Amino acid sequence: MDYKSLQLKSISRLTPPTTEKCAISSVIIAKAVPRKKEYFLRDTKTVGFYVRVKPSGKKTFGVQARLNGNGSTLQRTIGDTARYSVTQAREIAKKWLVSISTGTDPKHEAIGEISLVQLLDRYISARALAPRTEADYQYNFNHYLKGLSSKSISAISTEDILSWYNSGRNHPIGTDRTFATISSTLKWAVAAGYIKSNPAEKVSLLITRPSSTTSHQKLRTLFNNLPKFMDSFIEAEISTVMRDWIVLSISTGLRREESMTLTWQQIDFEQKVVIVEQNKSQRPLVIPMTGLTYDMFQSRFHDPQRDSRYVFSSKPGIAIKDARKALKKICASAGITPINHHDLRRLFASICDELNLSKEEISTFLNHATKSVTDTYVHRSIENRRPKYNRVVDYLDLTMRTEHQTGEKNQVMSATSVMRAIFYGKVNIEPAEFYSEHETEANRRDYEAYWEGM
Repeated sequence: MDYKSLQLKSISRLTPPTTEKCAISSVIIAKAVPRKKEYFLRDTKTVGFYVRVKPSGKKTFGVQARLNGNGSTLQRTIGDTARYSVTQAREIAKKWLVSISTGTDPKHEAIGEISLVQLLDRYISARALAPRTEADYQYNFNHYLKGLSSKSISAISTEDILSWYNSGRNHPIGTDRTFATISSTLKWAVAAGYIKSNPAEKVSLLITRPSSTTSHQKLRTLFNNLPKFMDSFIEAEISTVMRDWIVLSISTGLRREESMTLTWQQIDFEQKVVIVEQNKSQRPLVIPMTGLTYDMFQSRFHDPQRDSRYVFSSKPGIAIKDARKALKKICASAGITPINHHDLRRLFASICDELNLSKEEISTFLNHATKSVTDTYVHRSIENRRPKYNRVVDYLDLTMRTEHQTGEKNQVMSATSVMRAIFYGKVNIEPAEFYSEHETEANRRDYEAYWEGM
């Protein structure tokens, strides 16, 4: 089955309805749980009034109607259900629906009165953003927007944003990330006709944005100490769910949200692929399994205690959310600085680079968003990519050293299939190279002598 067939297969799966009709109330809204895809609760009292429920759990009031009664359909967001009562939102909806029916777009009414916070609500509603991205945007606005949050977007000037940015020096990274979101939302506001120009564009030319070297330092430390990390990982006393999630992360480079919320519907054992339809790049990703990941998924699938929905579950019906405790334990044993979830993704990319994969291939494996039109048409064979994922797994296996007793000599074995054999027991370790401890020590001395002249 080719890539296109896999997409069609995934689309054809049964999904809940995207529209439900009801008399919208606070109780109905509270009971509306997020699903894999967004859906609408459409009001039976005020036709055109709705609540939109996104996969992230965000719920917003809005209206939809035809301009002038028979023109193009307009869909306008009123705001977050946490900011308006049902009564307030319904009253606004009635006014907006009248405006639309008489040929006036309500977004042009009191256009300069909405705040950045309200603008973000509309921006998120208009964009197909990943749940984690939405949460990050909202977190930044809630924590770092002090001084700008209540000001109307039409009144915000370049000087206002510059002053706010400079006042946030105590939280440089958070302030800078918030600035990036402000710039994006205001850019969208210009395109949508809310304002005529984006004051954040000039600010970007007037500020010196901070650069953090922490992530690069951690990655360098991890990469230089990869044998220690992998040996500690093999021996770590962590839960099997955390072990298996780390196996997937280091061998595929999947994003945290994408990997932790994997469902069994996304696992195709017949084609031996993992299908990630909803992701940050908004482009379906099909990852070929390797022997290691196939064994891992099989092991989890045949576990009598497995969750019926999620591959990695902490409690029934609840996906795992945090692996920092397990990663901290592994790093402590290896004697290196603790790493986070995203560092495993960076490690995967670094190994791909070490294996001389092209930047385009690495970008494809990481499923980075691209503006290239060509990318839409290029067919990437799953079977062509599978060996490259295997090379990453082999690279990780080869960093580990397993001591064996042979006669009276201790020998160190460099091998592949180490994780498959130790974690899942389906195959034997495959020797790649043998050398004695004496030879190992001699090689180390020769290496030091080369650099130090000893």
